[in-house]
Order: sequence, then C-alpha cells, then structure tokens
Amino acid sequence: MTQPGDRERDLVDFLRQNRLEVPQAASDLEEVILQQINTISTSTSTEKFLSFKSSKILRTLKIFGRLVPSLMTAALAMLVLINYLKYTEFTDVEVAEIETFIEENWHGSLGDKHESELSF
Repeated sequence: MTQPGDRERDLVDFLRQNRLEVPQAASDLEEVILQQINTISTSTSTEKFLSFKSSKILRTLKIFGRLVPSLMTAALAMLVLINYLKYTEFTDVEVAEIETFIEENWHGSLGDKHESELSF
C-alpha cells in the first residue's frame, strides 16, 4: 500500500484542524417534536375534511390545467384543417376516389360484403 504524499497529508491536516463542531441538540427537542405531532393528530375532523377537500380540488385543477392546452391545440388544428379543406378544390376524379374509399370502408366496418365480393 502506498503512503499519501505531502500534499495529501497537508490536506488531511488542514481538514482536521478546521473541522466544525457539531452543535448540541436542545434538551427539550424531543418534547417539542412530540408536542407538534400531538397537535397535528388532535386536529378536528372538520379540519381534516377541509384539507382533503382542498387537496382534491387542487388535483382536479391540475388535471384541467394539463387538459385545456391539449384541447385548445387540437381545436386549433381542426380549425386550420377545416379552413384549408374549405378552400381546396377537388377534381371530379378525386371526389369519385374519395366516395369509393368511404363506401368501401363503410361496408367493411359493417361487415357487409360488397356485391362483387359475394361468391356462391
């Protein structure tokens, strides 16, 4: 095992010389802590109910605080999309393709088979 160098010994000596004294705890510290615990546990049921009710209200407000910006963003995106689609001109071919797509999906979601797909 190697011996510490001079710089390390100097550091250790410095730290030992300048070590802080740990303050003594107050003699009645335990009594003060127990008294505070007793005052908390002897609070009335009304106080407990009100603190529970307010914490429940705060939780609800936090949920709405997260939900509202998301809903506003979704509404703005829908408005932009609707506005874009309102002024977009579709050709007759595109309209026919969209109608066919919607009709096929409608039949697929209902479980109906298209007349051409029926086989006996």
